[in-house]
Amino acid sequence: MLPKKFKFYKMNGLGNEFVIIDNSKMGYEIDAKLIKHLSRQSTGPGCDQVISINKVYKNYIEIKVWNQDASEAEACGNASRCVAKLFFETEDHEIIKISTGKSNHICKKMANNQIIINMGQPNTSWKAIPTNYSSENVLKFDYNFGIKELIGQTLPSLVNVGNPHIIFWLDNVDKISYQKLGPLIENHEIFPEKINVNFAQIIDSHQIKLIVWERGAGLTKACGTGASAVAYAGYKLNMVNSEVSIKLPGGILNVSIDKENYVYKSGPAELEYTEYYNGENINEE
Repeated sequence: MLPKKFKFYKMNGLGNEFVIIDNSKMGYEIDAKLIKHLSRQSTGPGCDQVISINKVYKNYIEIKVWNQDASEAEACGNASRCVAKLFFETEDHEIIKISTGKSNHICKKMANNQIIINMGQPNTSWKAIPTNYSSENVLKFDYNFGIKELIGQTLPSLVNVGNPHIIFWLDNVDKISYQKLGPLIENHEIFPEKINVNFAQIIDSHQIKLIVWERGAGLTKACGTGASAVAYAGYKLNMVNSEVSIKLPGGILNVSIDKENYVYKSGPAELEYTEYYNGENINEE
């Protein structure tokens, strides 16, 4: 049962905004109506995703992540970084493990407000993305979308880093119609669970410029899983080195890939404020 008022943390990772509720002791019912109210600035604090901290046991934390449209996200690298920051500042842990039940992130605190996350090993099987268009090599995905704007340096890539991503390798990401093409690809019939859409531009072997249309949230200032997917695919395609800076509208995420294909992502996390939300109007339409 949701109380009339409950505490939340407003946080962001490079401008990717979150409302975080510590639900580990309260067991609040967080439904679609509440998620949408919290996500909209007209009825709540406004955010890209709502996060519920459901379980805490020492340095192990279980969370649930919802997009603005109340769909559940299997993974969110920036959210994991923000949740980890909350616990690093109140608990004496060198490492914090965060799980959504579908993905596991191992977080470690660094200097200068940076947190590094082991994002795990990406999956590049077409069934795991998932897509219903079979392909032997999804890093060079040969499906013809029939959209001239999306024809770039090479064929698009598909990567699952706990959630599904498609990457279009383009000559100039600033010339793309994100609001038109983002939802078109996100909801394409060949992606049964929809997909996150990445528009990537290789600057040089150490830098990639990236714009992300997030599944269920739209255009965001930063996307940790998107940055991880893009760095991994770019490295496997020999377009960038194993250590690369991903330049997003909200700032830079640094990503590296080790010899066992584990992806490590580092960046800042910021607590904007702590507040109480008055839930008395959540039943109003």
